[in-house]
Amino acid sequence: MTIRPAVAGDEAAILAIRNDPEARFWSASPGAIDPIAHRLWFQTLLRDPTHGMWVAEDFGGQVIGYGRMKIRSVGTVSFGVDKDHRGQRVGTALLREVDQWAKLREVDQQAWVHPSNIPSIQAFLKLGYRL
Repeated sequence: MTIRPAVAGDEAAILAIRNDPEARFWSASPGAIDPIAHRLWFQTLLRDPTHGMWVAEDFGGQVIGYGRMKIRSVGTVSFGVDKDHRGQRVGTALLREVDQWAKLREVDQQAWVHPSNIPSIQAFLKLGYRL
C-alpha cells in the first residue's frame, strides 16, 4: 500500500468510496452525494491550504481509501476506505498521515464518530485520540 497526496484524478474513486452504502450509514449526512456537488467540493479542497487530503493505493495503483483534515479552530478529521479493503489497516495508515500533517502545523484535532462505529473508534484510539 502507498499513501500519497490526493490529486484531481482521484475524484471518482473518492466519490465511490464516500457513496458506498455503509459509508453513507455512518456519515453525518446519510444521503447519496451528488456527483456534481462532489466535483465542486473536491476541486475546491485541492486548492485550499487549510485542507489536507491523502489517498491510499493498493499495489496496482487503485485508490482504496482517503483521509482528510479541514483546519478551522481545530482540525476536523475524516476518512473512508473502500469496502473490499476495510479491516486491513488502511484507515489507520491514512489517519497516521493526517496526524503527521496536523502536528507539523501544531493543530489540535477532533473527529466525530458514530458511537456504534467500532472499527473507526478503534482506528482513532490507536493513534491516541480520546473519547
